[in-house]
Amino acid sequence: MSLYEQFHSDINKGFMFNIIKDEINKSLSIDISLDPNNYNDFLSFFNPIFDSNDVDEIEILNKDLLDKSIKFFTDKITPTDNLEKLLQQRESTLSTINESNENMAVLQNESIPPYSMIEDIEKTNQVKPIPPSEDTNIPVKRSIKPFTITSSKRNNINSSRFNYRIDLTKHSILSKNIHKISKIVLPLEENYIFDLPVIHLSIPELDCNVHMQQEKIIENKNKKCGVYVPTIDHIIEVNNIDKITIDIRDITETKYPIYDILKINIIEVDESSIRFTCSNIHKNNFKVGDNIKIINIHSNERLKNLLLSPFKIKKIDKNLIICKLNDIFEEGVYNDIDMKLMNMSNQNIIFFN
Repeated sequence: MSLYEQFHSDINKGFMFNIIKDEINKSLSIDISLDPNNYNDFLSFFNPIFDSNDVDEIEILNKDLLDKSIKFFTDKITPTDNLEKLLQQRESTLSTINESNENMAVLQNESIPPYSMIEDIEKTNQVKPIPPSEDTNIPVKRSIKPFTITSSKRNNINSSRFNYRIDLTKHSILSKNIHKISKIVLPLEENYIFDLPVIHLSIPELDCNVHMQQEKIIENKNKKCGVYVPTIDHIIEVNNIDKITIDIRDITETKYPIYDILKINIIEVDESSIRFTCSNIHKNNFKVGDNIKIINIHSNERLKNLLLSPFKIKKIDKNLIICKLNDIFEEGVYNDIDMKLMNMSNQNIIFFN
């Protein structure tokens, strides 16, 4: 990909606009993404910056873009804009201020200007305050409750951690309460999806189609996970959906083609280990040190108690997974089973709202 294509790509545009939006919000407490014209203004910088810089690194172009954009938007935001913002804050907080001294203290801690200060600004700029509404039937803003879903709770066997279905009703989730996706936590793997710090998420039933950039990496002694957040703000407004499809891909939107739930054909138990003879094991889906869990354990009462807890993989040999035995159990070979196996160490979590 040429430097021009990298600099003008939708991913770079979304990434840089998000950074500029955050910087302006921090310094002036104004969200420039609320006005669509601001994004068009931002795009107008790309061609002049590229044409005026004879460089080979996208970092230099992005720095120039950052400096010029922040100056432009800072100059564009006039004192009148700040006045209107103060007036809006006053109308929304006046009733709370009058309720108690405790609430007043909270508001002052949030740096909301005193009422008298707002009055002085109004007089100076000859702006008449908007009279309070006489409509007493103002709707109460709906409280948005955060929740999560995880790929380990998927309801389709022929699936992968990157493409699966979730039954919302089984998890007591109403689709009307889904407001937006706030982040995804994904174990980092050696496959093409993680070649760049940006992934693509699609949930067709919610009309959700967004790129998500890696915000940070969290890790313990065994695993590194990437935390991904949307590159642009998005709102989900869909009702009466029972099931949703999670589809995670790389930036080229190439679907992950391999199922990662294995069918178990034989279970062998000896004094120190348990062996699972499975269907074909793909090297990207199962690794030594991962924790696996057996699903559909109720199909065999004899093994039920043994298989309740996860097992750590200590060896993989072709289609054989060998784990350390957690408890003392009667030795034997079991082939009259109907069970599946899932790798719990590489499942993802999606945070909503």
